[in-house]
Amino acid sequence: MTAQDIAAHDVVSFDDLKLLAGAKPPCLTMLVPLPNPLEIETRLNNALRDARKVLAGRGVDDDFLEPIRSLAGAVETERNWANALIALRSPDVFRYYWLRGQWKETVSVADRFQARPVFAVMARQQRFHLLALSQKHVRLFHCTQHKAEEIRLRGLAPENFQEWLNTRQPDHDLQNRLSGVPSAGSMKGVVFGTSTDREREDESVRHFLKDVDKGVTHPLRDDTAPLVVAGVEYEVEMYRRVNTYPHLLEQAVHGSPDGLPEKELYERGWEVVLQSPPEPPCGKRWRNSKGRVTATV
Repeated sequence: MTAQDIAAHDVVSFDDLKLLAGAKPPCLTMLVPLPNPLEIETRLNNALRDARKVLAGRGVDDDFLEPIRSLAGAVETERNWANALIALRSPDVFRYYWLRGQWKETVSVADRFQARPVFAVMARQQRFHLLALSQKHVRLFHCTQHKAEEIRLRGLAPENFQEWLNTRQPDHDLQNRLSGVPSAGSMKGVVFGTSTDREREDESVRHFLKDVDKGVTHPLRDDTAPLVVAGVEYEVEMYRRVNTYPHLLEQAVHGSPDGLPEKELYERGWEVVLQSPPEPPCGKRWRNSKGRVTATV
């Protein structure tokens, strides 16, 4: 799948705001905190019971809540990692969004939706890409408010260093520079003990990361979401030198991603995104000699 294939209700758009603003009354706003993912269905059903009481006083038929009931039955099988869910229902509109952060439970019926939580979501970054980078395993994820979906790189980018060494087309310049390295189809077991050996290893890894970058930027070519890299500092810094995706964040998730559960990678990626300054509209950044952002235009 590509970044554009991610399901709806993960990102709040201006079109959503226009739709919500023009909704016909009555407008039900139901915001449900979710401190424990195992309680999602129970908490939604409790909120539905409260909504049913409020709507009964307005003479609204119980079928009005059917879309939210269906949602409550479906979320149990999904990997939802959000802190809350907001459901917005009117006679002609049904939208729901997963939220991060701390929220107060709300069940209200009025002539207009309570849109403040939706505006709060739009005021911050709603999605990002996460590149889990190591020589053993390269993975790319598209992350939204409540989940991470892997973007397949097979056929686009090397998925590990060993496979890349065994299948890549010979590069004569690289071969000459690596002439002192055994050519038994891999670099397994090679010890880089001198500065010259280290330079040869760096050169090989750099070529590997260039091919990774080519594959990563292909599914993201029309995207503007920030990219977070997770990896050991040596490989992250080397990847920065070859990266061509214009929205790579300055901060990274440091440490090998291979031993981290997917959910922990996701949460640490969000920490980086929320701590990073938003990009300017035109996407240009000025950097000083150390690579830090000093001004934007």
